[in-house]
Amino acid sequence: MTLEGEERIIAYSPDGKRENNSYVHSICYFPNGKQTISGSSDKSVRRSHLQEGKEIGEAQVVGEQEVFMVSVSTDGRWVVAGGGDLSCDGPGELKTCGTGIMTTLQGHSRTVTCINISMDNKLLASGSTDSTARIA
Repeated sequence: MTLEGEERIIAYSPDGKRENNSYVHSICYFPNGKQTISGSSDKSVRRSHLQEGKEIGEAQVVGEQEVFMVSVSTDGRWVVAGGGDLSCDGPGELKTCGTGIMTTLQGHSRTVTCINISMDNKLLASGSTDSTARIA
């Protein structure tokens, strides 16, 4: 199955070169097994319905940098997205969204490369290219 809606975006690098800047870094199932969430290089997350094979709503830009990881809580109420810019030493981004409110979590000084939510949905673990793992 190929999910429709992953549009390719043409962007320009800082030196003015044209580059294709849209590809999926991470994808995660919702607990119901009928939907997925994906994180992309175009700084967005996309929710898709598997039976219909298409996006649910519009892609949502969640940060200033690429989304490398996405995770969904076991109750399906929380989505977490992590990312950053591998080409620089800037801080990573870690965003949570539940009940329609997006929250930014601080702590990593470099790109967030892995995330996971505990089975009881009370803890969030994240790892980064800053050589740290954090629990929130």
